Amino acid sequence: MALLRVNGLRKEYGLQVLLDGVSFEINPCDKWGLVGANGCGKTTLLKILVGEEKSSGGSFIFDEEARIGYVPQTVICPDDVTILDYLLKEHNKVEKRLREAEKQLAECAPEDLDKKLNAFQRARDLFEEQGGDNYAVQAERMLAAFGLANRTKQTVMSLSGGERNLVSLTGALLNRPDLLILDEPANHLDYVGIAWLEDFLKKYKGAILLVSHNRYLLDQTCNGILELRNGKISYFPGNYSDYRAQKLEQQIRQEKEHAAYEKRLASLEAMILRIRNFAQVYDDKRWGKMIRSRESKIEQLKQSAVQAPEKEDKKASIRFQGESSHANIAIQVRGFSASFDGRQVLDNVDLDISSGERIALVGPNGSGKSTLIKAIMNDGHWENQKLRVGPSITIGYCSQQQETLNPDNTVFEEIAISGITNEKQAYDLLARFLFFKEDLKKKIKDLSGGEKNRLQLAKLMLINPNTLILDEPTNHLDIQTCEAVEEALSDYKGTLIVVSHDRYFLDKLATRIIEVDNKKLHSYPGSYSEFWFHKKEREQKEAKEAKQNKKEKEQPKPKTENTSAKPLSNNARQKLAKQEAELTNKIEELEKRTEELDKQIADAFATGDHESARALNEEKETVQKDLSDLYSRWEQML
Repeated sequence: MALLRVNGLRKEYGLQVLLDGVSFEINPCDKWGLVGANGCGKTTLLKILVGEEKSSGGSFIFDEEARIGYVPQTVICPDDVTILDYLLKEHNKVEKRLREAEKQLAECAPEDLDKKLNAFQRARDLFEEQGGDNYAVQAERMLAAFGLANRTKQTVMSLSGGERNLVSLTGALLNRPDLLILDEPANHLDYVGIAWLEDFLKKYKGAILLVSHNRYLLDQTCNGILELRNGKISYFPGNYSDYRAQKLEQQIRQEKEHAAYEKRLASLEAMILRIRNFAQVYDDKRWGKMIRSRESKIEQLKQSAVQAPEKEDKKASIRFQGESSHANIAIQVRGFSASFDGRQVLDNVDLDISSGERIALVGPNGSGKSTLIKAIMNDGHWENQKLRVGPSITIGYCSQQQETLNPDNTVFEEIAISGITNEKQAYDLLARFLFFKEDLKKKIKDLSGGEKNRLQLAKLMLINPNTLILDEPTNHLDIQTCEAVEEALSDYKGTLIVVSHDRYFLDKLATRIIEVDNKKLHSYPGSYSEFWFHKKEREQKEAKEAKQNKKEKEQPKPKTENTSAKPLSNNARQKLAKQEAELTNKIEELEKRTEELDKQIADAFATGDHESARALNEEKETVQKDLSDLYSRWEQML
């Protein structure tokens, strides 16, 4: 049975139709990516499905027994909500439902006993499926696995964007969902976090509906792609690369079929014209019959007309003109150290970047990548012995935080700083970056993240730098615009230094990887995929060696003839045997008591004695804890 069926879903905002008859269904084990241009309605569609927005028409239905997990693109909650409060919110509702069912069962009339008992059992089953009384413990364990151990009392809004994503994902997974709905889950994650997410989603047993601009993530995790375009949904089997190939093949086939249709139509119309010319000279009824016959064929042909392929969505037209410098040194770093928020992130590092190189700077969030770049931009010059920039180097900079833009300027005022003198020139340039004429009057602070990044790139086109330093240039951009930036940078002749977590982007552009790790810089020649392969290979080897060393340390040392260890006396051996026998008897007693408690709890619930059932359950938890301690002591004696 389908987990989700969507039928003819519509969403209108005034005169704008965002979703126009969207229909699809998701079955167990489907892992589908939802793609489309920014603003096409992907997030709106997800919000409708999870009840955060209302549709304008159509319907959707979830399997009533299916559990749904949702991870929004942006996690927002009150400032005082802690991580634990956030994670327990839904579980508290389930527990409240269970307590209410217990109360109704205890107070119900005899004729309603079966009905109330069934309702209680359903509530109890749901409570236990979510981890029962161990839910909070499970939440803490999962947070620890995500690198957020011992932080349950910290407020959600004090976390970084990537950490909020992980908390949201934790909350969704604790519900053990049959369908996991994810809206840009890779946002704010570093390269290690994205690699973990790829691996997790590949192994996930349930169904997935994933919105993402990360093409590698879509390639690694999806077995189907839903394309949302002009309010309609189209389905393509396979991953993102398969989807792109099918789209290209579909377009080529449609162009050929449309060209053949146009040729056939033109041929028939030309023949009718010739016949009409003959008919004017020779007055014969046969010509009129022939004309009507051809006109009938034309009507038939038009009824089965092959439509021209839809034009691709308008794509950014980007070109960076800078040429490579003739100098050997573009940037040279010697003995540089730096701190951020009172924490040292770089310690006495060295780096040489030659003119014309294409460098990718990678590392965990907070490792010091942006700190190094900002130091070069603020303090780098030829006379600075620690941060030397070649004298013939002109740098163009795209900032992750977009502080290169003045938030109080209009778009036109901002672009005019780079030499544009009138609105026509400004629009001619900005139209290539998907801006409209009315956007020229917008304040920078009112632009979206994607619009700000496109404006930064537009400014770089005007100054023609021979070195580009780009810090997360594809953040907030849709896939088409990412590809346009890639194409422009592939043709760029100057030196390129880019910080990004987009593996597709890095694989296409970088020829050397600089990893920032543990306050140091490590250089790796080759593409990002080559770097990542060798990194994982090295980590696996180190983990294997560490495991082997630990095993060797834990193994008892072999006895030698010169050992100073004294053998146990007869009294000591007898005492140890007595302790072991007493421990075994206690374990058997507690195991027997556990079985008795299970039976008594079941009887108490059957007779409606819920107070006794709860008391017995508390005693069982104490017995099980004692039993666990005894098992541990028994293992140590073996």
